[in-house]
Amino acid sequence: MLQRRPVAPADPRLLVTIGALLLLGAAAQPSAVTSSGVPFGASKLPNELFGKPFTETKLEVDPESILKVLSEARAGGMHVFIILVGPQRHYQNADGTFNLEKWKARVDKFRGIDLSGFVQDGTVMGHQLISEAKARNQFGGAVITNDVLDQMARHSKELWPTLATMLRTDPSDLEEHAAGYKTPEPAWKWTYLDAASARYLDRKGGVDKFAAEQQASAERQELALIVGLNVFSGGDGSSKIASPAKGKWAMSADELRRYGAAMLSQTKPCAFEMWRYESANSEFKNFNYFRRPEIQSAMDELAALAARTPGRPCVGRQAHK
Repeated sequence: MLQRRPVAPADPRLLVTIGALLLLGAAAQPSAVTSSGVPFGASKLPNELFGKPFTETKLEVDPESILKVLSEARAGGMHVFIILVGPQRHYQNADGTFNLEKWKARVDKFRGIDLSGFVQDGTVMGHQLISEAKARNQFGGAVITNDVLDQMARHSKELWPTLATMLRTDPSDLEEHAAGYKTPEPAWKWTYLDAASARYLDRKGGVDKFAAEQQASAERQELALIVGLNVFSGGDGSSKIASPAKGKWAMSADELRRYGAAMLSQTKPCAFEMWRYESANSEFKNFNYFRRPEIQSAMDELAALAARTPGRPCVGRQAHK
């Protein structure tokens, strides 16, 4: 224990100095940002699995509970991506196409909520603006063009300047469908978007090739890269574990090891995220995938590998310096 020296109470300068040192000491206390590896986890994890073995998750939040939810994540040592806008029906037109103003209105419900402390200590890694922006079956047969996506990122930055912006879309899809479906725009440059997320499924071909292509695409666009696996529906069938999605297979423990290792080794990821933990949604709550002993063992191995992989920021151009 530190021994206190007698201090003359009449010296206010010394009291100010002591106060400043105490504040510095408090700021230096360990927090979620102290992890040096790649944050690893599954989206929508329950609190009881924070840190066991997961260090990352993605959470849908609402204005009333966001600060409580993030405080719980911080206490669990978690890195979190936040989803603010909820299901797609909240920001679609009658024909299913995307409506930017409706999307902004959903985000604006959080206006005035200070997230800077959670961003600074690494609890909040980024704001997922939208998922599957380039999937036509999600938005009335159209894709969301890059200029609109960057407007979304700009809106987020206006509210939270230090919060990274990210898309749950493969970087290669952002290039291929920049100005519309199968309409690249070679001269396109992002101004406000920070990161894209490449999630592997067996149907996307060889995992090493996929990972290398997504890393190269992210670098061409000066984006940070989040990697991951669709563990519920991305298997090759060798697991014999039928997915809740009809006609698809969950990944086996061996697939988890092989695909996960490739995604970590062939890229420069800022996070590793799997879709998704089963208990968070009624569609999957009885699937019990993550509770299988062989799956738990593979998850532990992947978590250890991610912890040994150098971590990088999820903030665009900084990721490649």
